Amino acid sequence: MRRTFGWAVALLVLAAFLLPVLAADKKDGEKMPADKKEATDKMVTAGELTGKVLNVEAAKKSFALQVTVRYGVPNVGAMQNIANLQMQARTTRDPNTMRSIMVQIAQNQAQMVTMKEENQTIDIEASDDVAIRCKNPPVAFDEKGNVKKYTSAELKELKGDSKLPGYTADFDSLRPEQYVSVTLVKKKDAPKPKPGKENDADFLAENKPKASVVLILAEPVAK
Repeated sequence: MRRTFGWAVALLVLAAFLLPVLAADKKDGEKMPADKKEATDKMVTAGELTGKVLNVEAAKKSFALQVTVRYGVPNVGAMQNIANLQMQARTTRDPNTMRSIMVQIAQNQAQMVTMKEENQTIDIEASDDVAIRCKNPPVAFDEKGNVKKYTSAELKELKGDSKLPGYTADFDSLRPEQYVSVTLVKKKDAPKPKPGKENDADFLAENKPKASVVLILAEPVAK
């Protein structure tokens, strides 16, 4: 009877410490990607990318973008610690020791997955009607060689009629080392993949999202 009572206390203590941790995990939202590919696919699916331009192919109306992806890596050490602590919990009958073990389990549980960051290159093709915008107006100089200060009317003209952020630019404005924000859109008539073809390379290449808006955030840093 005493042993049964001891285990009941242990389970109550376990619930007291682990339930808040599990609840916190749910509040954090979606599960962290398990690898670089999953993290990249998730970013593309979300339709918003921010990164550094690596190269531009004007003839193909495409460019390579370097982005930083984040994904979870299992912490083997934390998992082993939890297993060892659980073994200790099975043999102890002291409430204080049990509380200490549960605290350590909760701490290790919070560290079971660590975040890793890596750079990933994504090849992006622009849509036929892609809008290229610059966050800042183009630099111009007056007759004396000083940087020109635009009037409100001139800034309005540079912005154009578009409601998009920034100022009008064209595809030739893109060049390596710029930092840009890219909005991707899917083909309106893109078919759904057949069962078993969700990861087919040819299907994905033919129906991958294209850039509808590219906002140039920063120019290359002068070396």
